[in-house]
Amino acid sequence: MEQLCYIHFELLNHKTQEGYWATDKGLQVKHLPEVISKSKGKTATGFYNKQTQRFRLFSYSEQDWNSLFQEYIFHDKVTDKFYYLYLLRILNAINTSKFQSEAFKRAIHKQLTDYPTIQEWFIKDLYKYISFASLNRQELILPILNEFGYDFKTIEPQLLTDAMDFIGEAFTYKEFGIFKQFRLIFNRIQQWKKRKRTII
Repeated sequence: MEQLCYIHFELLNHKTQEGYWATDKGLQVKHLPEVISKSKGKTATGFYNKQTQRFRLFSYSEQDWNSLFQEYIFHDKVTDKFYYLYLLRILNAINTSKFQSEAFKRAIHKQLTDYPTIQEWFIKDLYKYISFASLNRQELILPILNEFGYDFKTIEPQLLTDAMDFIGEAFTYKEFGIFKQFRLIFNRIQQWKKRKRTII
């Protein structure tokens, strides 16, 4: 049986490149040696198999979307208010080359068929979480959500657009979600402050 979790790779021994996956649930995860050097310091979302102690990345398949949505619907509304972070994380970091719009749409249809009373809040929650993502990712998801009778528009905060333009990153605006934009703006301000201190 697989369960949803985050993993973050850390090295135990820098000389031998021996490492481990630290997960948000404190699970012990076996790791393939050839992946270790590429994975240092990275965090990913996917599924953990307790029997094999293996982790596999979220694959954007209909089955994986169904698993994510079912976990979210059950936990977020019944037992654990923080399960939305898994959904937010996946939507915010969609790999646009691996995303399959039909698989995503079929998974939403399945949830609405299995739980007919959830449509209003479920679709609106998906819109709320995708609004944190880049414009490119929003443009992938919004046409699918609008097929369910909505007229959602991309979220493009003018303040952030202006700030990205001011720091000279306007050309990357469509590619970055809100969190990365804030980090870029904050880092640029910190650089300016350091330069100003060294001049004085």
